[in-house]
Amino acid sequence: MKGLLSVCLLVLLHIQAYAQFQVYGKVRDISGVPLAGATIWDSISNKGTSTNSDGTFLLVVPQPKVMLVVSFIGYHPYQQTFTIEKVKKLEIILEPTEIQLSEVEIHAENIEELLSQTQMGKVQLSAREAQLIPALFGEVDILKTLQLKPGVQSGNEGTTGLYVRGGSPDQNLFLLDGATVYNPSHLFGLFSIFNNDAIENVTLYKGDFPSQFGGRLASVVDVKMRNGSPTDFKGNGGIGLIASRLTIDVPIIPQKLTAIFSGRRTYFDIFTRELNRRNEKNPNYDPIPDYFFYDGNAKISYQVASKHSISFSGYGGRDIFTFKRNRITTNFSWGNLVGILTWKYLISPKLTINTSTAFTKYNYIISSKLGNIFNISLESRISDRAFLQEWIYVHNNRHSFVWGVNHTYHQFIIGRFDGGSPSNNIKLEAGEFIGAHQTALYISHEYTYQNFQLRIGLRGVRFSARNQPYYGTEPRFSISYRLTPRLSFKASFAHVHQFLHLASNSAATLPTDVWYPSTRIVRPQLSQQVAAGFSISLWKDKLFFSQESYYKWLWNQVDFKDGARLYINQNLENEFVFGKGWCYGTEFYLEKRVKKTTGWLGYTIAYTWRQFENINYGKPFRPRYDRRHDFSAVLLHRFNWKWHFSLTWIYGTGSLTTLPPARYTGQDIYGTNGGIVPMILERNNFRMAPYHRADIALIMNFRPRKHYRSSLNFSIYNLYNRRNPFYIYLDTQETVPNVITGIEAKQVSLFPAIPSITYNFEF
Repeated sequence: MKGLLSVCLLVLLHIQAYAQFQVYGKVRDISGVPLAGATIWDSISNKGTSTNSDGTFLLVVPQPKVMLVVSFIGYHPYQQTFTIEKVKKLEIILEPTEIQLSEVEIHAENIEELLSQTQMGKVQLSAREAQLIPALFGEVDILKTLQLKPGVQSGNEGTTGLYVRGGSPDQNLFLLDGATVYNPSHLFGLFSIFNNDAIENVTLYKGDFPSQFGGRLASVVDVKMRNGSPTDFKGNGGIGLIASRLTIDVPIIPQKLTAIFSGRRTYFDIFTRELNRRNEKNPNYDPIPDYFFYDGNAKISYQVASKHSISFSGYGGRDIFTFKRNRITTNFSWGNLVGILTWKYLISPKLTINTSTAFTKYNYIISSKLGNIFNISLESRISDRAFLQEWIYVHNNRHSFVWGVNHTYHQFIIGRFDGGSPSNNIKLEAGEFIGAHQTALYISHEYTYQNFQLRIGLRGVRFSARNQPYYGTEPRFSISYRLTPRLSFKASFAHVHQFLHLASNSAATLPTDVWYPSTRIVRPQLSQQVAAGFSISLWKDKLFFSQESYYKWLWNQVDFKDGARLYINQNLENEFVFGKGWCYGTEFYLEKRVKKTTGWLGYTIAYTWRQFENINYGKPFRPRYDRRHDFSAVLLHRFNWKWHFSLTWIYGTGSLTTLPPARYTGQDIYGTNGGIVPMILERNNFRMAPYHRADIALIMNFRPRKHYRSSLNFSIYNLYNRRNPFYIYLDTQETVPNVITGIEAKQVSLFPAIPSITYNFEF
């Protein structure tokens, strides 16, 4: 009998030891907007989680008593201690700090999450953080803020292009609420299409992709739009030197149906048209072309029931360039159109299903018209129709699973040329039309045991174009181990395919670059990346330091033959050449984000190589964006509720370019018409001067009124007027008329010191 009682007691103790207590619910702000990415932490069990995109969370703890702490950037932390029997549901409301722009703070719980997560190479920024960083012309740009993080390099001066761990711009996947965006830039890359007022946050993955992401080799940039206020009609916007913007939150049915609408437009064209009008009678005046861009965002969310919600996110934007001279009118426009409809079904606190259907289109059109005599146009386009379904299952704090499927149908119109004369019934046409299917199945499992965390995933992919199918498997693996409460080590491996390629023969990403699918000739790009590093919390959680080293192998890299014809070419795939690449480097990151003075330091040392049989005589060479050293410093300081100061300084090894190391003189058979011919012996054989620049901003908050807040943002881009090289060209010298006697390399710089002022408001 005593033995039986002893056995029963041991069983009960065993059950109690593995008992699970669940806390789930939703985190919102005081206006009812869900907060995605808020940290949920139990101080007793040291277990934590974070809210998903709709603000919901599930925390499983081994004991009935819970000391819950909920924190989010820019909000006061929420604390509550309670005892639960088995399951407890919470609706948590966080209150913002007094002055919205006064302080950005990450509490110890956020650092705890950084130490414990298995994900490597992950960078997350909120729109409010980006608002504090100095910006070109005062236009806040969350993508340029990402360029200040280690492992992420900018392209040319002032552009939003991202070069992540040795990857090219087309190897970055941009997502807006889960829908693909093919060109994330306005004005040839000077501004991104993401209006900061409509954005909640952005997450960058630098190679260690979760299994639900694929299709690009270098990075994933996952941008989330914010939800509209479910209770209050409100708005915010700004008036700047070159653009204005306005965002409106509309609670159509309070707590049920909400909407947010955001728009932005530049007004270059208003000034240039007036200038052209005043000089139209001047025969020596060259008219300035009209240019402007606009974009609009909309998100509508409907809470059908407590477990069902539907949302629609949409984006439309375009750049328009018009030039008129004599009887010739030239138009050049490009832009994106994106829409995604999502149904979220919370089956139980442990299981959620997300089902989406999405549409994406990017195109550019160049047209020219000679009165009513003749007109021509050139267009390229890529459009997607996609279906996505994802299942998220959190069994307990030890085991969680994510699995899903997505299918995309791509349509490519490449170099479609139309020309004709209406009066003479002349019609010319050319172009290439391709359809392609891309399917992926994936599953991921995350396991936690004491100080050890493991995430393993597998993604199966299929791509087909022109009756040529490709299949692939993509294993993903990451591991984290907490050696001490303040120190963790991490390692990861990822294998990725890329089936779409950006056809470009320019060093910069241009709107006329063309997306091209994998075919029988153009094989998919492949990469494998391994990474390892550590994270440590210092100075009583006031500082966070991390180091990551990586090595990446690249196969089937795409470039062009010398003299390739990219436009009006119905056999573009014959212009490609294929090779391999490899890159490696180390990233260091130190961050302070508590109290009045915050900021970070980032440093990257990296090496990038490419090798093609038909380029550079088959010898390895460094691509233009190979940058050995990259350093960034960001300082944010709050003087008081009224004044906020920020300073950034960046330094980077100069970009590479190709210059002739020698030249020779040629002449015709009569010994006349001599000329100097440059000799090109090696690609990217010259490194330009280092790039460095300082930017400052000063924010002055006006005293808030009952329903209105406003501030002035003063900023200076390129504070000390550094003439950074944009490109180098060769200029011929003539000491004797019409006789070239020498060649001189000259540098072109783009932006001097640029002051700006922006008035921001909320109501």
